[in-house]
Amino acid sequence: MKEKEYTLRLHWKQGSDFADELKKADTVPEALRSWAERFERNAEHCRELADEFDGEDVEADATVHHIGFYGDEEVLEKAAEKGLLEVTESAESESHGKARKG
Repeated sequence: MKEKEYTLRLHWKQGSDFADELKKADTVPEALRSWAERFERNAEHCRELADEFDGEDVEADATVHHIGFYGDEEVLEKAAEKGLLEVTESAESESHGKARKG
């Protein structure tokens, strides 16, 4: 049975991300400011997702490269429709992480 998986992708690879900013910027300070703006956008994304989940039956699990959310399908679908989560379908359910919080 296929199951939906809801994931958060705010990919922070410190060296790779900053290298991207350096390529686009004319100066190091400009690259740092642009990189900071990326963090601010990601922080706002996390706050919006937290607001969606307040008081709802949602659990999360996380590893180095994966953050998944489980629980109330309606709440998760709504967050995905708003672009706050990505949805993939997997052939079977599996726990991806060591750190899990409900």
